Amino acid sequence: MEWHYSKNGQQHGPVSEAELIAMVQNRSVAPTDLAWNKGMDGWKPIREITALTVQSVNVVPASGQASPYQAPASQPQSVSQSSANTPVPSYLWQSIIVTIFCCLPLGVVAIVYASKVDALSKAGDSAGASAASDSAKKWCWVSFGIGLAVNIILIIIGASEE
Repeated sequence: MEWHYSKNGQQHGPVSEAELIAMVQNRSVAPTDLAWNKGMDGWKPIREITALTVQSVNVVPASGQASPYQAPASQPQSVSQSSANTPVPSYLWQSIIVTIFCCLPLGVVAIVYASKVDALSKAGDSAGASAASDSAKKWCWVSFGIGLAVNIILIIIGASEE
């Protein structure tokens, strides 16, 4: 079976399955690099392709995850990995700040989501990491907004009592 792979945004191949497995074993191709063959729906990280990971390295393929890459018609299209290599912001420090200074209950929710981001990214679940990041950001802003509103109301009440 012939494989195509993408490393640093550059498409390579076709190579045999044995050659690709050897490249993964000698670490010239990383488990996070993308691969495709004619039997697949689309590009996937090598660590998610059971045929390559079981024989090459002890990487457990992720199950049931949809790939963000479109299936090639007959030959693989050029694939950019810039989004795969872009770190997902966790918003952890922002969550801690809004928890301390603004709104404790909602800030804790932001911390919970923020703490999930790195673990999901390391597990290869970029969609989950992005969703957790978005939730952490949303709860940071909600916590900040409520904390700001409460403080403004307290200042107005304090000023009116004088």
